[in-house]
Amino acid sequence: MSPILGEHLRLRDKQALEKNNAIYIYLGPKNVYVGQTKHFFSRHKEHVQESNHRYINGSYTKVIVAFGILINQLSLDDIEKNS
Repeated sequence: MSPILGEHLRLRDKQALEKNNAIYIYLGPKNVYVGQTKHFFSRHKEHVQESNHRYINGSYTKVIVAFGILINQLSLDDIEKNS
């Protein structure tokens, strides 16, 4: 799977994902991974480029990204603490 480029996103949303907090969930038939970042596109690209990442071997087939005014440092800390 290639990195998400965001061509289908509104400019405002793309800019938010480039610069703001986000919580992301990788989904696969048998696997789930929850992560958090302040720069989603950069972090997703890092994940995809890791040779052992499950996107490469097909364990993850989708990603869901939550971002916006309700996703703040407290949200990120909560994800980190409970993951």
